[in-house]
Amino acid sequence: MKVDGMLRAVVLLLAGGIVYSICPDNCACTEKSVVCSCNDSPWGQPAVGVTKTKLKLTPFTKQIDFTRVLVIHSCDLVIVPNDTFKDVDIIDQIKFMAIGQVEIHPHAFRGIRTCPRQFVIQDSYIPQLSNYAFNGLTNMDHLWLRNVSIGKISKLSFANLSNIQYIYFRDAAIRFIESGAFAHMKNITFFYMREKILCREVGDFIFIGSTINEVIIEKAHIHSTDLSFVGLCAQDVYLRNVKITAKRTSKLSRIPMQKVKKFRVQNSVLNRFVLAFHYNISSIEFQKVKISHFLRAPNLIPQNIDRVLFKESVITHWHGHAVSSAKGMLSLTLELSSIDKINRHGVYASEIDTVNIINSRIDTIDSNAFSRNDFNVVFVNGSSINFMGKHSMSGSQIQNFTMMLSEINAIEEQSFGFINCTLMTFEQNEINVLPESLFKSSMIDELQINNCTFPGVISENSFNNLIVNKLNVVDSSFNCTESTCEFNSMLFKPSINSIAWNFERNRCLEPEDTTICRDEVDFEPHNGIKCRRRQLIVECICTDESMDPVFWMGDNVTVVTIGDCKRLKIVKSETSHPSVQVMYLYRIELLDIASVDPSFTQLHILHSHVYFSQSYGLSSLNLYTLNFIGTFIHNIAPLAFASTTVDYLTINETTIRSASGNSFSNGHINSVEISHSNIFSFGNWLERTRELRAKNSFLHDMYGVENVTEICLLNNSINCVCIVNPSPAQIVCGSISSQCLEFVDLDGKHGTGCGAQLAPLEVRNMLSSSNSISILVSMYLLIVMLM
Repeated sequence: MKVDGMLRAVVLLLAGGIVYSICPDNCACTEKSVVCSCNDSPWGQPAVGVTKTKLKLTPFTKQIDFTRVLVIHSCDLVIVPNDTFKDVDIIDQIKFMAIGQVEIHPHAFRGIRTCPRQFVIQDSYIPQLSNYAFNGLTNMDHLWLRNVSIGKISKLSFANLSNIQYIYFRDAAIRFIESGAFAHMKNITFFYMREKILCREVGDFIFIGSTINEVIIEKAHIHSTDLSFVGLCAQDVYLRNVKITAKRTSKLSRIPMQKVKKFRVQNSVLNRFVLAFHYNISSIEFQKVKISHFLRAPNLIPQNIDRVLFKESVITHWHGHAVSSAKGMLSLTLELSSIDKINRHGVYASEIDTVNIINSRIDTIDSNAFSRNDFNVVFVNGSSINFMGKHSMSGSQIQNFTMMLSEINAIEEQSFGFINCTLMTFEQNEINVLPESLFKSSMIDELQINNCTFPGVISENSFNNLIVNKLNVVDSSFNCTESTCEFNSMLFKPSINSIAWNFERNRCLEPEDTTICRDEVDFEPHNGIKCRRRQLIVECICTDESMDPVFWMGDNVTVVTIGDCKRLKIVKSETSHPSVQVMYLYRIELLDIASVDPSFTQLHILHSHVYFSQSYGLSSLNLYTLNFIGTFIHNIAPLAFASTTVDYLTINETTIRSASGNSFSNGHINSVEISHSNIFSFGNWLERTRELRAKNSFLHDMYGVENVTEICLLNNSINCVCIVNPSPAQIVCGSISSQCLEFVDLDGKHGTGCGAQLAPLEVRNMLSSSNSISILVSMYLLIVMLM
């Protein structure tokens, strides 16, 4: 060792302790430290005229087996062979600094007895980190690579690292990160790449099999693949101020295990992003991110993703099937963001609880962009859509669709067509165009259009082919035209019956224009019946009591109301394309419903006497509502309602006198609600009923009640001889408060069967003599006949 080196060793002795008698070449040793260098000048300041040399470490156990600090600095080349640190205890730090070229061979740290708290490589160049370069390092606070240039991080370079608090790259330029470079690390708390990070090429699955609490990549430019980060298990992955230029990789041959609780990208630029490769990630958030292409993954679906949020972000091109066949996703949210175009099938065949578009802009929504999905809630608020294509949500099931304080500049016909929706609400929107058949073939329980503005072209056929159980168009403004009298009358005149279709307080955008025609069209479809037509609504009354009119309705009518008739017979139309969905029949003294059109979805009968006279006359229907109010049903023919499905059957202040035992064969009723009614004969209507609720009613015939799933009977009079007691599992309202009564025949004798004409026991109990029996029974018969 040179004289200067000896002087330095003396300095180290005075500063740190006793110098070892055996010390590695080119090193100075004390009780607490080993400092090795190819230059005797201070670190980082090579002496003038001194040529640096290489340093190849030899196994330390030949000289020392313990030190607190090992520092290697200021060399042209440092070579660290395998097993260099075997059986050595290094307590505080290993540091490589100002090395022209560091070569760490495989398993260089294998067998190290005690790992230091910190391992640092700084101000150095590493041509290649070999496989298993850091194998053996464990239980450390920090592994730092700072201000380094790395040619290649090989596959499994960091494999078997475990229990490390921080792995930290800072100011690092890396030419190539090979697939699996950071694979199989265990229990890493923080993995950071921060400040001036440049990765020129990154392979697939670089973290596969590793478990890390938090990954942060910040102020980095990375050239990766779509699969670079697939296979990671972490609590939190955070990319901030990064530019990722990814390239498409070959078909995914296997699906590695990965699980991430939160994946966040902020203030960054991504040329492409494939959602399906981020499976098993609970939350994915983009904030102030620009994504050029939002893409699909062939043969892979996004699984186990709870939430996806785009906030203050820009997506240039949302490709087809970018979200395809996703299952169980809780929310997909676009907030304060913009999308230039969503392609056909952009979100396809997916189950997503909530889709939010809030204060955002979408330039183009292509045809079928959101088709065949299952959404619980779609919420659009304060947003702008420049163009919306045909069948935008075709085939989708939506529980609640709400669009408010938003605008659509151009919209094609049938844009909201072919949707199944429970509640669809448009409120305080500006929709420039109202095209033809906007809701074609959509099945909507309730459609609300409130306080909206339609300043552009309005088609008089805009509501054609809509299947809706309840429509409300209120407080809205339209660009009226002079010639569309019927359509204007539908928009601006109230209906006789507003239960199904209701237009109220609507107005023209030009209130001073008095030339707008709002007249209904009067016509007589049949002798003795006079009607007025307001586009899709027809309202009729009978005009000749001497006639027995037969009524049916032709094409292009959705809602029909007819009443105030002495006698009336309803038959199905002769057209091949029936369109009537809703019919109201009211105040008809003798109503014979022989048959109806298969297009029926609602039938309301109010304050009338009714016969269902024809077998199969109302068969194979899908009725949303079958409603009887203040009505006396004299007879229901055999098989009259065969194979018909009813969502809601309401019987209020109504008497059913006789129903055939097979009048409802193979039918299904979701819910029956009976109030203040008398049911003498119910046929087999309860055989396939899910829910029965009855109160304040007289229920003689309860055949089939044992098949009802949910029962609530309150304050009724029931012939218990004729029913099987419901099980406790069927009762849903706490207790059955209805009373169980004996029955007597109409002649005052006890009845033994359920088919006889019966009167309640109270009639008999009130009798004091045989004469009073006959008088009261006669009174009872009279009351029943008048009901």
